[in-house]
Amino acid sequence: MSSLQPTSLPANKKGDPLDNHIILFKNGEFRGDHKHVFTLEPNLNASDDDSFNDAVSSFAILNGNWQLYRNSGFNTPYPPIFGIGGYPRLPFNVNNDDMSSLQPGSKSPTEHGTTAIQQGAILFKNANFHGNHKHALTEIGNLNEPDDNSFNDAISSIAILSGGWLFYKDANTQSTPFPGALGVGAYPWVVDVGIPNDQISALKPTSL
Repeated sequence: MSSLQPTSLPANKKGDPLDNHIILFKNGEFRGDHKHVFTLEPNLNASDDDSFNDAVSSFAILNGNWQLYRNSGFNTPYPPIFGIGGYPRLPFNVNNDDMSSLQPGSKSPTEHGTTAIQQGAILFKNANFHGNHKHALTEIGNLNEPDDNSFNDAISSIAILSGGWLFYKDANTQSTPFPGALGVGAYPWVVDVGIPNDQISALKPTSL
């Protein structure tokens, strides 16, 4: 594939249902590299995933309930069934940097996220949603933290999937935000909505 576009034609191919969705993060507080998982994942040490094997420090569950495992092949499960929510630090009963497989399940959750999350905003380094991206699921007070600093003063386009969001030039959301909260939608060039290019250092959700 070299190009693509949306169409008004009826779909003639349909994928499997997207009933489950978890995002794994290498660092705490939903920072650092991330990986999306939509179905069972028997081996995070596979050749195209080995950077996430024994390397997860936080996760966010957007859909479904999930079981995590210490070893590949769904061996040595961690006892909890995790439900929707954000887990900015791994619970005490899950070892840091120790997960090797995971899968969605039908059992009711026994543990829920400690942080309320939403689909949130996706930040892109380049205009028109190009370049590296970062998910904002909750307030980010400082994009200049060591595991996020590549996104500080480096955002050129934004896609907002849920809620309203305020964006700030300075860290810790203490300064006056750029004019107006952005609602759900695509913003291919931040300058068009009054945000200077490469000037965002913090952001937080807000009610519109």
